[in-house]
Amino acid sequence: YEPRILYKDGTLDKGAGMRNASLLAFDVALLELTINNKDVSECRPPILIHDSPKLHDLDLSIYCRLIEYVKEMENTYSANDKKFQYIITTLDIPEVIKKDEELYVRLKLDNSGDGGKLFGCTISIE
Repeated sequence: YEPRILYKDGTLDKGAGMRNASLLAFDVALLELTINNKDVSECRPPILIHDSPKLHDLDLSIYCRLIEYVKEMENTYSANDKKFQYIITTLDIPEVIKKDEELYVRLKLDNSGDGGKLFGCTISIE
């Protein structure tokens, strides 16, 4: 597959960040396919993990729209008892998420010591 963003007239959007935006959108589309298709969900769990794009890799407004879309998915699918998990690491939290942070933010990480790390310790592989 080669995900891409097209204008309404069908021409390819070659703008900065569109490759990243198309990959994120493709991932979310596959997550929705997994949620809504029993055959697919038997071989693919309804979970998606994104490490946030770097600041200049994607326009912040597009990034915020992605997060808002996933929030809408949560509202829609939870009302129909369909479960999925979306994990994203990000420094830029849209206002729509900040205002209900206790619902959406599960863990805050930092680099000030082991307490702020995902597994609570430094893992060294030698």
